[in-house]
Formats: sequence, C-alpha cells, structure tokens
Amino acid sequence: MGEGGRGGRFVERRVRVLLLLFWMPAMFSVVPEAPAALCADALGAGSPGLGLLMCALPVGTVAGE
Repeated sequence: MGEGGRGGRFVERRVRVLLLLFWMPAMFSVVPEAPAALCADALGAGSPGLGLLMCALPVGTVAGE
C-alpha cells in the first residue's frame, strides 16, 4: 500500500482497474475511424463527409459519458 519507490499509487490494483475502465471507451472510439474513410468514399461524401463521420463518434462518446 505504501508509495515506497514502486510506482506510487499505480501499484494499487484498484487504481489500475479504474484507469483501465476509464481508458477503454477512448480506445474503442478510435478503431472505427479507419472504415469511416471507406464509408465516406462509398457514399460519395468526400472530405467534408469524412470529417462529419469521424467527429460523430467522439462527440457521441463524450455525450454518453
């Protein structure tokens, strides 16, 4: 439990679990951005459409949290 040179608070299991839970949504919000370019191309939306598709997922994630 102490902070004696072993990494401080990050050594505690509870803190590691909480950090993992907070980082998971951010990790999964980046993965779908690659197919978004293919989808925008298939729709013929071009760069503006790709920008809207890529910003929709992070905005939804922030709104959901």
